[in-house]
Amino acid sequence: MFTQMCQTTRAMSLARGISPPALPASLGVFATEVTLPKPLGITLADAPRGAGFGVGVEDVVSGGNAAKLLQEVLNGKDSMWIQEGDELEAVNDVPTDGFQDKAVSLIQESGDTVKLQLSRPRKGFIQVVFPDGKSATSPRAAILKRLAEKVGYNSGCTCTDGRCGKCWHRDPITKEVYVLPLNCAGLVPSVWRRSDEDGARPGEADFECWIPLKLEKAPEEFDKALKEEAEASKQQGY
Repeated sequence: MFTQMCQTTRAMSLARGISPPALPASLGVFATEVTLPKPLGITLADAPRGAGFGVGVEDVVSGGNAAKLLQEVLNGKDSMWIQEGDELEAVNDVPTDGFQDKAVSLIQESGDTVKLQLSRPRKGFIQVVFPDGKSATSPRAAILKRLAEKVGYNSGCTCTDGRCGKCWHRDPITKEVYVLPLNCAGLVPSVWRRSDEDGARPGEADFECWIPLKLEKAPEEFDKALKEEAEASKQQGY
């Protein structure tokens, strides 16, 4: 079996110098605030149950100021961002009351800049950044190799089982290793694997959606894993 260092999601936050949002985990969401100049570049929609049940961010429009802020964050800016699946709770401290029409009116009545108060599901989409700078807003269960193909990142990997160094990548901050054909954006690989062996608390393996997942190529991790595997087989007499 390939072995990796076991790291929890809390340790990942601390490694980045980021504190988890202040709302209790039991709420299932966390609050955030973003101030943007107009035009915002977002598409809003009423909740599936209809007007009055929430105002969701349906799309972040390419070239808009919300998309520009996201790119700045992916480039290293210390800020929260807006992404698909967020819920717009208030505009300039005035509640939307769950109505898209009210939210749009509040935005239109604002000045040149708008303060948006939002909430995001703790298990929301994840921003994934590949080594060439290409990025995507990823569903939590999306396999990274398929996500890479979707955005046009070519790692050179042609395998489906992770048995080549080209598909091995690493989060440079936490040193967590991701194998593109095997791992998804929403689960920390080492913690998820440990849950099969020793058990893990619910949610412990979840990747936090308030930080981007940035990946770098790490073929040396594949070589290291092969050596560990060979040594383990030798000790067991295989």
